[in-house]
Amino acid sequence: MSEDQISQGVQGKETFNLTDFLQFKRMITLQVIPLLYAIVAIIITLASLVMMFSGGGNRYNDGFGGGSAFSLMPGGFLGGLIFLVLGNIFWRMWCEFILVLFRINKNIQDVERNTRR
Repeated sequence: MSEDQISQGVQGKETFNLTDFLQFKRMITLQVIPLLYAIVAIIITLASLVMMFSGGGNRYNDGFGGGSAFSLMPGGFLGGLIFLVLGNIFWRMWCEFILVLFRINKNIQDVERNTRR
């Protein structure tokens, strides 16, 4: 392999091909996941803030801490804080996992394409 071929493979990005897109040879998930991550992270953050400052659970104390603003049940300040931290961490981990799978797929396709030459 000459250096020109190597530099073209590294520098040149593939152009959009409709047939590859329709046959699922070109994956768009690598471009969509970061946007989806940002949208869902905002939703998780807003939902946790609502949980934290909604006044805490139901009116009736059912023995499980549902009536306290500092309960771990949905609606409590601590529950909302835990959801804020853990929800965003787990959502980030899930998105990274999906990205790793698709990047592995892309790297395998690159290896296959380079071995054909």
